[in-house]
Amino acid sequence: MSLRAQWLLDGRHLRERLGQQLGQLWQVGNGFGAWAAGASASLGGRLASLRGDCAQLLASRPLLERGIAWAARAAAACDRGLRYVILEAVAIPRIVAQQLVAVALLRISIAVMGTLHGGWQALLGRFTLRGRERRALRVDMANCASYGEWLECAQRYDEHEGTAAWRADRDSGALFDARQLERTTRELERMAAEGDCFSLIFRLRGGLSRGRFGLLHDGLYNKAKAGTKLSVERYRAGVVRALETIVEMEGGTGLSSPDLLRPAGLQDEAKPRQDSRPEAR
Repeated sequence: MSLRAQWLLDGRHLRERLGQQLGQLWQVGNGFGAWAAGASASLGGRLASLRGDCAQLLASRPLLERGIAWAARAAAACDRGLRYVILEAVAIPRIVAQQLVAVALLRISIAVMGTLHGGWQALLGRFTLRGRERRALRVDMANCASYGEWLECAQRYDEHEGTAAWRADRDSGALFDARQLERTTRELERMAAEGDCFSLIFRLRGGLSRGRFGLLHDGLYNKAKAGTKLSVERYRAGVVRALETIVEMEGGTGLSSPDLLRPAGLQDEAKPRQDSRPEAR
């Protein structure tokens, strides 16, 4: 093949690829235009509704003013304290109407901001590398066949979003008492390692029956996908290990449940003693 023919072939391939890319860009532009048109129509409808409410409020203004004037003339013959009471009672509907208008404006603002935020996130997901990676991770999480696969995808998602560093950070802020939680975790691990069943039972009884350390705070469970703070997970693992230690000691030492409630120094006395007397010949 000659060099000119090769150039012509490469030029045709380049034109086809450029045409495909321009077609995709055109489709994306059409989709964004359709979304913008829908958002504009929704906003226009809400503004029209608000305009109608304001018009009704302005239409009732003369009636309110006449009522206030009549109340002022009627209150002229009354005591000063009674006059204030009547004027205050007449002005209450105007205050209520103002509050209703403020609430309506606030709700419309929240809806508009939510629509704009959703559109912005959709644009970022399409045109930025970070957004495409986030979408890919979410798709992987949705298509997992087991919890183990989902947990791995969730951990990758947390690393991508920066929430993995939040999980590893020992600073709890105002969510829970991290210092007391770590101290209790160390005590549970030490008691389980020493086999101190008496202390474990009373420590667990006082800790599990109450919402201690602030571990029920919503902020601990709505930030990361793979779990909560690592210090909280370590505390839970320590509690599970303590319960398993109590069960193992009850089943493997030959002690009954009342004997386990004795301090560690008195548990040896509860064990059956072997008769050290020599057998009679």
